[in-house]
Amino acid sequence: MKFLSLLAIILLSANLSIAQEIEMKKSFGGYNFYQNGEHLNKGELYDALAPNPESLSMMQNAQNTELFSTILGFAGGFFIGRTLAQVVISGEPNWAVGGIGAGLALISIPLSSNAKQKKIQAVKLFNESLDSESFFEYKPEYRIVTSGSDFRLSISF
Repeated sequence: MKFLSLLAIILLSANLSIAQEIEMKKSFGGYNFYQNGEHLNKGELYDALAPNPESLSMMQNAQNTELFSTILGFAGGFFIGRTLAQVVISGEPNWAVGGIGAGLALISIPLSSNAKQKKIQAVKLFNESLDSESFFEYKPEYRIVTSGSDFRLSISF
């Protein structure tokens, strides 16, 4: 009886430990990610995506693209601001620096959009992998079979 109880607990806990879907909610700066109703930070998101290496790689690529886009946008804004400050202070701006800044800022916009789309694709890929395949290669069926005064746990694969 103790063995049967222990076996049932182990099997039920194994089924409950299967990864859950990751939800995305749009926020001001992009997307927030949630699993089981709890907000995931970047490290927790990577841990949640770890069972699917392809989606994890896609998410890391998106994070790198977003970082590069942010750096370009900041540099472009700095160069534009520097040029405008020269106009106000001395009246003789360096338009080449302002043009480079505008170019950098414009380049950062599609990169940022691309990073957001990659994040969405990575989470969708992860969620689809949960639907199409389980962490088990089989779907076991559990039944309790009774006969007379005893009962058994039947597992079909």
